[in-house]
Formats: sequence, C-alpha cells, structure tokens
Amino acid sequence: MESKEAKATYPKEFAKGVDYLNVVVQDMERLLKELNSDSHNKQEEALEEMINYGLDLKLELDQNYSVTWLISTGGPAFRFRFILDQDLQIETVIAEFQDWFIPWLEIPTTNKQDEFIKQFAEHSLYWEAWDFEEVEI
Repeated sequence: MESKEAKATYPKEFAKGVDYLNVVVQDMERLLKELNSDSHNKQEEALEEMINYGLDLKLELDQNYSVTWLISTGGPAFRFRFILDQDLQIETVIAEFQDWFIPWLEIPTTNKQDEFIKQFAEHSLYWEAWDFEEVEI
C-alpha cells in the first residue's frame, strides 16, 4: 500500500513503520562507521554482521530487476524492495512495514536514508553472485 494511503488507513502502524525504518537505518549507519574504523577487528566484525544482515533475499524479473530484502518477520515484519538498473545498481529504494493482519505499508525514506541503505546494501549484498539468466518468475 502506497505511503499516503497507508498513513491515512493505518496511522498507528504507519508510525510504527517509520520508527522501525529509523532504527534499521541507524543500525546500518553504525555498521558503516565501524567498517571505516581504524580498528581491523571492528572492520571485520562489522563486515561479518553486514553480510549476515536480514533474513532473506529474493530476485524477481519482470520489466526490471526487483530485489526484496527481508529484514525481519512476524509482527512486525520489515523489508526493503530495490529496483536495480541494468548494471545491478540500486536505482530505487522502497521500505515496507507489516504488522499483524494488515498489508505491507510503504514507508517513505529520505534521500539521506536512501544513501545509507544503498551503501550498506552494496557492502553486504553480493549482486554479482546471482545468475540472473536462470531466475524466472
């Protein structure tokens, strides 16, 4: 459900989704800072945590390359959807939140949040490891 409709229809859940997004982005920002730390141990720990971040990653091929990165499940659940360009670079970031008995709600992101999310994903997700030719919907 698009963000304007989601905010009007499910205001409490929408607010939870905004808070959840902020927590996830703050965690990503923390790990990116540790990745650029002077401490080799902090760098290694941050990279390992980044690689293991989230629960599931799915690629869908339609008119675009669309990737869904599930961060958490249950009530609440949170995910990012990415639209990739032909070079497998993230073109669009869409954050979504879902609580019990409601549809996925699109949570708007700021340009600054998008940059952290893209940078984090580029360090932690291995787009080039996917064989796009073999994936079909």
